[in-house]
Amino acid sequence: MHWTLSAMEISLETGYSLRGEPSLGVQEIGHTALMATHYYRRPWNESRGDQYSSWGPATYYFEVGDDGRPSRQIEVYDSGPTLRYDPGHVEDEFGLLAQEPLAPLDEWQLWAVTEAEFGQAWHDLP
Repeated sequence: MHWTLSAMEISLETGYSLRGEPSLGVQEIGHTALMATHYYRRPWNESRGDQYSSWGPATYYFEVGDDGRPSRQIEVYDSGPTLRYDPGHVEDEFGLLAQEPLAPLDEWQLWAVTEAEFGQAWHDLP
């Protein structure tokens, strides 16, 4: 069986999977459990160390699964642009979606934000 319900897709053939838009807080699942989505906002006061260092410090927003791997990322520079990365836009001339997990996730709790706060930043920041 296979159903498509607006932004969600449910398939029941040999097992099941559930897919949704990242903004729904749903990621792929298999036969066991749904992977939770976590959101973080962390200031970064160090230089980029490249030709864009003049942009100054940045605030990074991350959407990650339980495995710590970012699925969406926002970089908001004090004196530069706002950069956004997701699976449909992994890399450009300025940077890329983080390839390594944020680890360990429990150390990131200080910077945890809500899904709504991340969503607002994703849609509303310039």
